[in-house]
Amino acid sequence: SINLAGCVRKGELDEDLLTSVVRLGVGFLDAVIDVNSYPVPKIREQTLSTRKIGLGVMGLADALIAMDIAYASAEGLSCTESIMRLIQEEAHATSEEMGCTAGSFPSIGQSCFSHAMRNATVTTVAPTGSLHLIAGISSGIEPLFSLAFSRSIHGNVIRFIHPAVRHVVESMQRGQSLLEQIQKTGSVQDLPIGDHEKEIFRTAPEIEPEFHVRIQAVVQRHVDNAVSKTVNLPEHATREDISRSFLLARELGCKGITVYRY
Repeated sequence: SINLAGCVRKGELDEDLLTSVVRLGVGFLDAVIDVNSYPVPKIREQTLSTRKIGLGVMGLADALIAMDIAYASAEGLSCTESIMRLIQEEAHATSEEMGCTAGSFPSIGQSCFSHAMRNATVTTVAPTGSLHLIAGISSGIEPLFSLAFSRSIHGNVIRFIHPAVRHVVESMQRGQSLLEQIQKTGSVQDLPIGDHEKEIFRTAPEIEPEFHVRIQAVVQRHVDNAVSKTVNLPEHATREDISRSFLLARELGCKGITVYRY
């Protein structure tokens, strides 16, 4: 998965850097197919026949924060779609170039492609599980789940507050007191800070379910495989609320949908 936050320089997306990372990622994942160890011959045969890969992303929420863009906003949707469109175009262009030089996937004659293509599918968005924790960034295309958390490691409790939040709050009057409140609640929505900052640091449970579906949909438009995304619903959500999320996902062309009611 590409670390999108790592592709932001001085508040702007470095498109040249992102492009080079995409091209490197496609080449790397394609090479893995050849060196992989397959448990049974049928899996090897099927994998080599289509050479499917799934280059993904993580750190979207952190990237948007670094660019001072609210995740749950029209600008957030537009920026996310632009990023994913660039990744999709470059990933497919790379796979096409590799198809011309190293050969297309063997079953291309049964596919929708009329030109050379090394891989039947090229992009996906996985949950990034422990991967984003290792990288120290936000998960997949998810918004921040909380602005603060505590983790126990070998009996020692480590308290973490998102560095961008800390940077904003520390310089304010009563900064230390505000940080303590954030540590308790994981949110800034009830703090005496500006409306823009509240929008920038809105967490997953504070975002409307419909928006969760809409951002998944704009990502899905530029991804070959499925997109991992959770629609966070409050405890009082009804069957009708969940129904609306499922039907909107179907209407907007999502390949799957995951809802989580507290």
